[in-house]
Amino acid sequence: MYFSLDIFNKNYQLLSDQSDGKMNQERTSGLSYFLALDMLQRELSEDVIAVPPRSALRKRFTDAVVNLLVIGRNNDGFEYQANHLGQITLSDVPISSRTSKNFLSTHVSRASDTMGESNYPTRPADSELLILGVHTSEGNFGMQKHSNWENTLMKYLDFRLCGKNTLPLIIYLLRNTNFIFDGDESPLIVIERNLREIFTEEVTDFLIENADFQPNVSWFTDDMWDINDLDTSLFKTFEKQNTAVVYETESMYESTIDLKIPRNRIIYGAPGTGKSYALNKDVENYFPDEDLFYRVTFHQNYTYSHFVGSYKPVPLYKKTTDIIFNTDRKTMLSENLEPLIDYRFVPGPFLEMFIKAYQNPKSSFVLVIEELNRANAAGVFGDIFQLLDRTESGLSEYSIRFNTDIMTFLRSEGIDLKQIRIPSNLFIWATMNSADQGVLPLDTAFKRRWSFEYLPLNLNERFVSDKKIKLSFIEKDIHWNLFRKVINNRIKDHVQEDKLLGPFFLKTYELNDPKAIVNKLLFYLREDVLRHNPEILFIKKTFSDIAEDYYSNKNVFKFDEDVFIDET
Repeated sequence: MYFSLDIFNKNYQLLSDQSDGKMNQERTSGLSYFLALDMLQRELSEDVIAVPPRSALRKRFTDAVVNLLVIGRNNDGFEYQANHLGQITLSDVPISSRTSKNFLSTHVSRASDTMGESNYPTRPADSELLILGVHTSEGNFGMQKHSNWENTLMKYLDFRLCGKNTLPLIIYLLRNTNFIFDGDESPLIVIERNLREIFTEEVTDFLIENADFQPNVSWFTDDMWDINDLDTSLFKTFEKQNTAVVYETESMYESTIDLKIPRNRIIYGAPGTGKSYALNKDVENYFPDEDLFYRVTFHQNYTYSHFVGSYKPVPLYKKTTDIIFNTDRKTMLSENLEPLIDYRFVPGPFLEMFIKAYQNPKSSFVLVIEELNRANAAGVFGDIFQLLDRTESGLSEYSIRFNTDIMTFLRSEGIDLKQIRIPSNLFIWATMNSADQGVLPLDTAFKRRWSFEYLPLNLNERFVSDKKIKLSFIEKDIHWNLFRKVINNRIKDHVQEDKLLGPFFLKTYELNDPKAIVNKLLFYLREDVLRHNPEILFIKKTFSDIAEDYYSNKNVFKFDEDVFIDET
């Protein structure tokens, strides 16, 4: 037996929040997290529940929230959601994506690292249902019910059309329940028994004690009603992904970046021109919180599996009474934790930022790639290459479908899509330098999908205008900018521009360090810039002779030292 369609229609409408809108959603989200926690407490018989990202408990917690708030799905897989209780919304943004790692883990991390325990929700005022950041016996941080939860829950109900009557909430929570009547049992006994199979004794008692109803057999029907049978007045407009309201994530900055700012951007120039410095300044300006950016450096062994993700061995530990020795087979470990190896999909930087951007469409995120062409960039991006073409709105023009492992992982994070596009709020910014011998060329098709910004050689020289360099064979210190220009003028007709010396090629402390002058500056000029024609600049041909002369306070350059003094 199930609740009848008529009973559900009438009572669900009474759960509407009289304030409606965003306030309704915030109260509904707080209520759903509270009830999901209670369900886990009943299952595990524990007061404090820790749900760290990508853990089994996080998945169970997310599933509980989904079961609470998803009323059904249409043929396209879109969800009929109760994220505003009393209303039904068809949305292509899964509820599970709103119960993301950006929610509880962010609050728990802040509470444990900086503020200690904290209450949730924080809005509206005096609406606490949970305590976050509670230290567990295993050394984790979890959540538990707030001691004032009964008063708060009653306040939540009192805001709604049903007032202080929990009946509409009970009917909603048991909407999919198949009630089994044993003999002449009263409907009230059957309803209470089914509540106790889902929720703890204390929550069940609260719901039953505050329910104003006298149920009878006419409330029930043999067959479960279909979502299409519900009162059409309960349904609201379809929520598109780019307009969907996202659950409160206090760590995220709500910001919209002008579409004129390129989504795919590469800054390039000679060594020491300040490419990373310029990029970092823009990151600080547009993405002012560490949750909004991810920095990665490419290298020759960097691959698609590093960038996107792959299955990897992950250590787990279980308590044991056995004595555990360290790898030296002599030292006993203080904690008897037996290691176990599990294989799990571990996301790379791209997937980490893609998930954040998808789940938080009101925030902007950037993936910063240093030294883009030190790896085989086309190989590292793989099929993501297809996503780099962006429309005027910043969304990928074309879509792809990742392999099964990646798509399965995305579904576990609440992103159940048939095709993937990079959202407009995800930026990919990079630096590259074509001067070094270890870099790889970018093919034309790959480069066409980026906005390139050349950093002129002397654009940032003003930042080092007061810096001087100490040369062993000249008594007087020389202005660094003038030294660079003397060297650059001597070699620029013989080498590519990106081989010249930029203003930040040497750090301030290196300008007076003889070892840095030899091992960084002179070595670069001899081995990287003038490998085949050192006579353009140096008196001696081999680097060993050049270094020996420099340490002996001899002029190593093929021009008189007065050129520096005169220009200084």
